[in-house]
Amino acid sequence: MKLLITLLFALTMQAQTTTEALHYLVRQPKIKAAHPPVLFLLHGVGSNEKDLFSFAQNLPDKYLVISARGPLTLGANRYGWFHVDFKDGKPNMNFEEQEASRKLLITL
Repeated sequence: MKLLITLLFALTMQAQTTTEALHYLVRQPKIKAAHPPVLFLLHGVGSNEKDLFSFAQNLPDKYLVISARGPLTLGANRYGWFHVDFKDGKPNMNFEEQEASRKLLITL
């Protein structure tokens, strides 16, 4: 719990955060195995876990597919893993948020 609270404080105040674990969708493998390979789907800025999950049924049957939602709420049904600023004409990522999201994914 202490680590989760620390990670949440690393996120900017511009976005709403959650103290819950990451929200995600799962497609079980169609070919049963004791330890199936896992494929993680990570949406882009402003999307959500349903975006790429719509393709899950077209992926190889052996995979367990997990589509995770970014922890930052950017708007209605819009999420992100970190903020990206394009004011200089090139993407500038918030590396603290990026690192916090990476740690949340490792925990997942």
